[in-house]
Amino acid sequence: MNRILSALPASESTRAWLGIFLGWIFICFPQAFAAQAPIALGSAASYGVLGAATVTSTGGTEIVGDLGVSPGTAITGAPVVSGSIHSADTAAAKAQVDLTLAYVDAASRNVGSITVAGNLGGQTLGPGLYSSASSLEISSGDLTLAGDANAVWIFQMGSTLVTTTGHNVILTGGARAANVFWQVGSSATLGKNSSFQGTIMALQSITMVTGATLDGRALARVGQVSLDSNTITVPHAIYAAGTVVAWGDNNHGQSSVPASLVGVKAVAAGANHTVALKSDGTVVAWGDNSVNQITLPPGLAKVTAIAAGGNHTVALKSDGTVAAWGDNSFGQITVPVGLNDVTAIAVGFRHTIVLRSNGTLKAWGDDSFDQTTIPVGLTGVTDISAGDGHSVALKSDGTVVAWGADGFFHQASVPPGLKSVIAIAAGGDHTLALKSDGTVVAWGSNLFGQSSVPAGLKAVTAIAAGKGHSLALKSDGTVVAWGWNDNDQNTTPANLGGITALAGGWYHSVALVGPILTEQPLAQTFALGGGVTLSVAALGSGLSYQWQFNGKNIAGATNPILNLSALSSANAGAYHVIVSSTAGGSVTSHDAVLQLLSFGDLKLYAGITLTGTVGQKFRVDYAEVVIAGPTNWLVLTNITLPVSPYLVIDPQSPAQAKRFYRAVPL
Repeated sequence: MNRILSALPASESTRAWLGIFLGWIFICFPQAFAAQAPIALGSAASYGVLGAATVTSTGGTEIVGDLGVSPGTAITGAPVVSGSIHSADTAAAKAQVDLTLAYVDAASRNVGSITVAGNLGGQTLGPGLYSSASSLEISSGDLTLAGDANAVWIFQMGSTLVTTTGHNVILTGGARAANVFWQVGSSATLGKNSSFQGTIMALQSITMVTGATLDGRALARVGQVSLDSNTITVPHAIYAAGTVVAWGDNNHGQSSVPASLVGVKAVAAGANHTVALKSDGTVVAWGDNSVNQITLPPGLAKVTAIAAGGNHTVALKSDGTVAAWGDNSFGQITVPVGLNDVTAIAVGFRHTIVLRSNGTLKAWGDDSFDQTTIPVGLTGVTDISAGDGHSVALKSDGTVVAWGADGFFHQASVPPGLKSVIAIAAGGDHTLALKSDGTVVAWGSNLFGQSSVPAGLKAVTAIAAGKGHSLALKSDGTVVAWGWNDNDQNTTPANLGGITALAGGWYHSVALVGPILTEQPLAQTFALGGGVTLSVAALGSGLSYQWQFNGKNIAGATNPILNLSALSSANAGAYHVIVSSTAGGSVTSHDAVLQLLSFGDLKLYAGITLTGTVGQKFRVDYAEVVIAGPTNWLVLTNITLPVSPYLVIDPQSPAQAKRFYRAVPL
């Protein structure tokens, strides 16, 4: 080849090499010339599963995201759902409308379309738009999608989408499931123990066979979604740990987060301004500055906490002193002389309240509704919050005390018997309380639905309240909002996840991004003497890990993978991991419950012991009869070797008179 090319003029040699090079690029990545924009899913983005007729679930299915059905009403089975469940309500109906718009968008794309057909298994595809007039399948190997974090894949098909047993969609090069879309002209089926990536938008139905996993969404427009011992995880948008996301009213620039802002560990929201505390103890503020509420005092440093009110801002310093700036029309920024033992701060519309190290309170500013008149004898306070005209305190015994404005909306009238509270938040004229069981109680004004906690809301870890809207942070890092929405203050950005803190302004909302969990540990069963592997995957900078068993740290368990071996009944329980980032914030994974296999009084079990290199993959097969001719081997499971040797238990073996096993390296 070199000899032939050297006989050509230099310009011809260049063109020949260029032609070969460009031809190679076109063969390998023809779609690179037709970059696609992601499909906008609207309110459907929060749903891991959305059916039209019904949703059926058997086995131990887990949905990390919302579950909905509309216009049908039936959701059968008991999947574990981290988000909200919507059955034929307005939210599910809106999600179906948005799904239809997304489906039509995906189906109508045509610029740079690349024609494909039949089996995509065994191929590697770069980003782009792929179109088939009939069906597509992944049946003779895995499909690999290679691209960076911004790459987008859209697959159009006129008929079905099918993956067969154990065949997967694999992402490489930083590619994200959030940017993969499958527009299916009829129905989709994900095969047993297969792993799939991306959002499936099917005109008819979606079936996930036993053990199939989906990092994406199963959204059906007309038919049902059928589940069987599956895991579906909604992919989140990627924001860097320690950054801030804001939405809602932006008339004063309060939702325009400074582009260079990083390393944030706390946020606060005032009427029309926003404040961020950085990990180095400095403060950044933006938005309305009509009364200098974002003009920081010179030399402000060593700040440990921040709070924002109507038009003033307060900072707590590491030495227990307080700095305040902005509107002072009611003396709300006139800090009492000699105050130096403060441990927490809260700011209302025109008043300020602080918690002192001895558990007592000090307040100043507007007292029109007695909001700064501390109840006599109030001690043992652990947390405080302030609304427009009322104040709230959380005591060490889990009870709540409130005072101030209460005449019309009763925002200071704590519900009788309220206890086991771990956090409080005061809005304009309403109040929220977070209980130890992860549920939320609200009272006060409900003019805009701000005190109507969404049905089924659970697994909440933090709360915040705005003028007329409410916010809840869930354990999976997602945000649920309700109430006043005239400026979209409770319309959370699509795919928002990895959130570790919230703040509510008058008409805007603010969230702090921490580490983002992209893979949760899964519940498993184990046999006596056996082993399991728990793992988590996270995005963020400077990540650290701490595994816990039943809420207590496991010594030395500080890696994303936790291998447990030689297990006994004492190892049964709930495991989770806390992931922290040096850039700011931490997030706790779901509980993965380990259960001991039980066969009643039968103590015998059958299976196979695998040996090999840790991380090696095997397929374990079984057969009822082994004969000289072809044996009917059936797949029991696929496994990645966590330790060696490793005992694989067949939970069905006690019912079998005789069963044979083999291990096939993958």
